[in-house]
This record gives sequence, structure tokens and C-alpha cells, in this order.
Amino acid sequence: RFDLCLADIQLPDGRGDSLRDCVGPQRLLLMSGDPPPVGATDWLQKPIDLAQLARWLPLPGSLVSGNGRGVKPDGQAILLDDAAAARALGAGLPSLPGLRRLLASELERELPRLAEALTAGQTAPLAAGLHRLQAACALCGASDLQRRGGELLGALQNPDLRHVLWCRYAEAAQQLVPALRA
Repeated sequence: RFDLCLADIQLPDGRGDSLRDCVGPQRLLLMSGDPPPVGATDWLQKPIDLAQLARWLPLPGSLVSGNGRGVKPDGQAILLDDAAAARALGAGLPSLPGLRRLLASELERELPRLAEALTAGQTAPLAAGLHRLQAACALCGASDLQRRGGELLGALQNPDLRHVLWCRYAEAAQQLVPALRA
């Protein structure tokens, strides 16, 4: 019996649908608003925050803290949320500084490549790069950039909207890099 099983359907090293088919009736997390496959009881659209997941699937209350949105009471985005990183890492915080430095380097390397893909209208490499960065952001507690990446992923088929959201994403990423190195 599984309380929670998250699997990407499309990965370079395999597909999650074979696992999905083995676990019986399931709830699904979808990247887009695609209709669910047969057997799904309901679904959430990515990106999801922990509070949304907790309402959808009973989890220990200690996993949910704050407003689940990575926002300070004054409305400002939290650049780095140690509590979110601790939840993602299973409280493995000794590795957090190294992971954050790695994310800073990855952002510096990937942003120009992703900007080129955006300019060329190549949404597949843009989506793949954003997906990888979202996972890294989750592990590092970079919830605001993770959220912005999800918004951008959801708008890739709309050229005007994806450009606006890319500008916001790139600006947030550039502001985040120094904090990741601190």
C-alpha cells in the first residue's frame, strides 16, 4: 500500500505510466490540464504546494507550515525557505549549502541556454530545462522560483504569455543566485 507515489511520466531513463498501471486506483498529478487516464479518481495540476497536497492526501500535520506559498506576511517572496528545503530533503540540511551552490551554478549555466530556446520557439528543450530546475528549486527551498517555473511551464504554448513569464522567471533567478551562494 502506498500513501504517496510521485513519478514523472516522461523521463529520459523510463516512463512512469507502467508504475502507475501497477498501483491500482490512483490520484494523479498532472503537468497540464490533460484529462486523466482511466482509473484516476481525481488529479492535481503541477506545480502544487504542500498545503494543496495536504488537503488532497492526508499527511502528517508537521509537514505543513506557514501559508504553503513561500510568501512572507508582508507579501514579499521568500527567496530561500529552509523549512521547505528540510521537508524536501527529509531534514537532510547538512547537504543544503552544497545543493544551493550547485543550483546557483546550474542557473548561471542554464538561463542563457533556455533563453536561446525561448527565442527560437523551441518549447521542448525549454520545458525539459525548466522541469529539471523546478526539481532543484524544490530541494533547495527556492519556492518562489519553483512557482514561477511552474507558471512558465503552463504557458509554453502561448508565445506572448511565455515571453512575459520568462522575463519574470529570469529576473527572479538572477536575484536568487547571490542568495544561493551566501
